[in-house]
Amino acid sequence: MIKGRTGWTLIIGLVALIDFTAKPGETLSEALFRARHKHPVLVTAAIAVTVYHFMAGDHATLSRYDSYKLFTVLRAIHHDG
Repeated sequence: MIKGRTGWTLIIGLVALIDFTAKPGETLSEALFRARHKHPVLVTAAIAVTVYHFMAGDHATLSRYDSYKLFTVLRAIHHDG
């Protein structure tokens, strides 16, 4: 299992590496813009869910509605059952 700090280091490092080595027009941001143009509802929803996950943090009420935390709960139920 990857610890949080290691995960953040990997995410930031990988994003920097991809954008640094990308050909013109192929950065992650540019790919996101193209995807958002093609699938506006899906991509906007994914962004909103991710932002909410980061903003809710460990807030008792807000974190109840965190879709990513739901995955953790479902995983725990799956492993226990």
